[in-house]
Amino acid sequence: MNPRLPFDDVAWEKSDQIEDSWLDLLFNEDIYNEIGIFLAENHCPRQWADFKFLKCGGFNASFLITFTDTDTGGAVLRLPLPGVHMFPEEKVRNEASIMQFITERTSKTMPIPVPLVSRWGERNESPSNLGPFIIMGYIDHERSISDLLETPGRQSKQRPELNPDISTIKLKALYRELANIVFSLSILSANRIGSLKQTGKLAWEVTRLTTAGCDDFRPQNIIVDKAEKVVGVVDWEFTYTAPVEFTYTPPWWLLLEKPEYWTKGLDNWCAKYERRLQIFLQAMIDCEEDAYQTRNERLEENQRLSSRMRQSWESGDFWIIYAARNNFAFDAIYWNKIDRRFFGSNKSDNNICDAWKKRLHLLEPEEKESMDKYVDLKLQENKTRLLSWDPDQYTLDYMAKMEA
Repeated sequence: MNPRLPFDDVAWEKSDQIEDSWLDLLFNEDIYNEIGIFLAENHCPRQWADFKFLKCGGFNASFLITFTDTDTGGAVLRLPLPGVHMFPEEKVRNEASIMQFITERTSKTMPIPVPLVSRWGERNESPSNLGPFIIMGYIDHERSISDLLETPGRQSKQRPELNPDISTIKLKALYRELANIVFSLSILSANRIGSLKQTGKLAWEVTRLTTAGCDDFRPQNIIVDKAEKVVGVVDWEFTYTAPVEFTYTPPWWLLLEKPEYWTKGLDNWCAKYERRLQIFLQAMIDCEEDAYQTRNERLEENQRLSSRMRQSWESGDFWIIYAARNNFAFDAIYWNKIDRRFFGSNKSDNNICDAWKKRLHLLEPEEKESMDKYVDLKLQENKTRLLSWDPDQYTLDYMAKMEA
């Protein structure tokens, strides 16, 4: 099942060109040295032993510096890639705020090990005006929980998949590590949906609506030591305070792979997910029992996060939340799971592409007209291949440099 429509190829190609030229700029000798000095001075000024380019992911480029007194660890400077982000400074500000918030609010109860933020800043504060940045402590680690869960021998370009031969004992142990973090996050709360900002000592408020639609919390971003114990949770970009129903939904990543990419189809994904979900829910129950026993409190069934997650899956609410958070998967999830739940069986079930025709009678005439106009617009755009995006000034500046 692959419900994804073609990307805007022109915008995609332009984005790749901007990203490539910007990455080349980072390795200019003068700029590279400037980044190292900037990172050393702004994390903790002392003698440093090594500085290197750490990695380039899908959204950021990172540099690592280590110091002669190795017991204190290293530091990472991370820069968002131009051409990839529409609001890079907002992304950096939000990520720094959420890490500080989590550290503060969970430190005395169920600590979540997040990197310590030394500093973050806007583009005009960065070396060579490269872009908004965040400087944080480096967490030494062996691998990620995803590495422990996935099928052995996976190539770097292959999509992850839960090892079908993993033992139940090991799976429950790793799920327990994950459940501890999920449970700790579920305790945090805010009065609005959006991005957090510190407004005073120990005071936080949601002051902005967020431009992001889903967080990146998943096993790949949970790192462990040699004993396979969690030492850090990283990559908090795009995290925001969300509706409580998001928390009540069991995590999609129990199989590592999303349902829309599952090569054996949605029904097969559901069957395998159901089996693994029972193990995760038991791990969550154990986590809940431990947490409330330390407080000498009794936990009612309707107060359990595990119970709400089970109900979400059994009722089908899981799919409503999933579709809302994953726009690329919306069509397939809606017609396979949501439409049938609310409107009954559809004679076109064997051909999802035609299922919408059976529901047109539910729309008002004005809605049908708007839909037709939108389809015509997209067809015309496909013919002209005009660049249909609206880059921010951060991206436009690098486009101008590239074309100069």
